[in-house]
Parts: sequence; structure tokens; C-alpha cells
Amino acid sequence: MAPKTSQSESLDIFTLEAPLGWPPMRRHLQYFESPPDFLDDLGKQEYYGIFGPTLIRMFVNPQLSQTRYELGTALLQMSERYVQDPSLFRLESIKLLQGWLSMFGLASDTEIRDARKGMPIGFADTASKYRAYEGMVRQTGDWKSKGEIIAFMHGAFDPTTIYHSALAASLWPYCDHLLIGFDSNTYLRNRKGMDRPRFPELGWRMLQMASLFSVDAVFVNPYPEVHDPFLRIYDELGVDVLGSDVNSIYYGQYLERMLSRGYVLGFKRGEYHSTDLMQHINDPRVQQRAGISLEDVHQHARDIEALAREAGFLHDFPNGT
Repeated sequence: MAPKTSQSESLDIFTLEAPLGWPPMRRHLQYFESPPDFLDDLGKQEYYGIFGPTLIRMFVNPQLSQTRYELGTALLQMSERYVQDPSLFRLESIKLLQGWLSMFGLASDTEIRDARKGMPIGFADTASKYRAYEGMVRQTGDWKSKGEIIAFMHGAFDPTTIYHSALAASLWPYCDHLLIGFDSNTYLRNRKGMDRPRFPELGWRMLQMASLFSVDAVFVNPYPEVHDPFLRIYDELGVDVLGSDVNSIYYGQYLERMLSRGYVLGFKRGEYHSTDLMQHINDPRVQQRAGISLEDVHQHARDIEALAREAGFLHDFPNGT
């Protein structure tokens, strides 16, 4: 078992492991100062008084694009205040925000530096990242012919969480292109039951992941009728690095699938699984502190789903998913 990477050693919350060996690093992401125990910080009145509600929303809000924007705005505002009143208290708050934005993969180091200089972290161009699967195969074939490395994450993302964004950011240095494959709603119902997906708005879920700087493309996984479609998908895309939660019940399958193909980077998370998030957001006490309800999220999902489809998401699924 490989040791933790130099990137993750300072990030005490998450552990990154490489059971099939360690892939060569392709890109370097500058991580900022790691915050102290964030759960303790959330309970401190001093942090809560400045931007606590925003941080709380981060853990109970599957809207990664909005969380990225809100934390980026908080960093921008805090930096402006620091210029006017450079107290240690505010400086420590800036460092905390930098740590959160980088550790959870919500903003790149360049974006964080720009925010410190007065430039806002905006919404990403998500539409250009949606691909039909057939076109994705052609594109990866071109990338592979140039010797470029393909990393892949796949699953339901139902809904997205900051765990997903953190895993994507952890994969980013070890590839030239990070692809996210989403299970279709039909495949998810067949695999996990008729009560899934929790959020049928697949375009909304895809847009959330596409909003991350680390993600290069999103698409819907094909072959729902095949018992194990992913062996075929890995081969067609030329996947070199696969990202997963080490606690996933499918982790053993991932290791077997990738044994002759490349690497598996396993990510050990805290309580940020989609199921955990749903439990938090259904708690009235959490809703009150975060200023968000489950119906808020569902309404947002419906609104953004319409915009996502207008932008071209799921254009190759005219009859739904």
C-alpha cells in the first residue's frame, strides 16, 4: 500500500491511497494552508459571526456551483476588509477560506490568488463540458495518441457533495483530462431501487460537477443493458486512472477492473456521502442554521435542470434517461 501523497499529507481530513501503485504526477496544484479541525471551527462564534452560515451551507448543499461562488465571494470580501483593516483575526479567516476552497476542490490556486487581488470567482462554462459518449470516445482516442493520461470517476452523484469535488481535485494532478461518467436514471433505478434517483434532474447533477475547475468533461454512461458495462467503457475511453471512495462496496470491483489497465486512487472521506448529506439536510436544526431546506434544493434542481437542457446537456437523450 502506497503512503499518502505529499499533497494530501497536510490535509488531515482526507486520506489518498494508491493500491495499484502510484501514477506519475502530470500537473501541480498549489494547496494553501490547511485549516484546523473544521467541525470545531464551525462551532466557534468568531468564525460563525463572519461567514459561518456560508460554511455550514457548504456541508448541506449539493449545489457545488453555488457553494463555489459563495465561498469565493466570501474570500473576496474578506480580502477587501483585510486591506482596510489588516488584523490577525481577519488574516486567519482568509487562510481558512483558502484552505477550504482548495482542499474541497472548489477553486484552483490561480482563482484563489485572483480573488485575493479583487477578481471574483464566477460560474464556470459548464455547457462546453457536456459530451455525447460517442464523441467522448473519439476525443479520448486523440488524447491517447498524444500520450496524454485519462482519469475517470463514475457513479450516480445523487446528489453531488463536497466529497465528490474533493475527490476530483485529488485526481486532477495525476491526469491530463478528468472525465465524469454519470449513471443514467434507468440504470440507477435498476441497480438501487425504484426510489432512486433522489433527484431525477440528471442535467442538474451533471452541471454541478461540470462547474468544477478540475473536471474536463461529463457524459452519461452507456450500455445500461450490460451486466458490467464499465469494463467496456474503461477500454473505449482508455482510462489510466480511476478515482473511488475506498469504502465503496464496489471498490474491490474497481481494483479488478483496473488491474491491467492502470491505477486506482482511493479516497477515504469523512461523512460526506450523498446519503449522509440527505440526512443532514432533512434535519430541521440543520435547515435552520444553514437557511436551506430540502424543498429549496429540489426547486433549484428543477430550475437549473431546465437551464442545463437549454445549454445542451442531455441533448443525446431526447426521451429522458
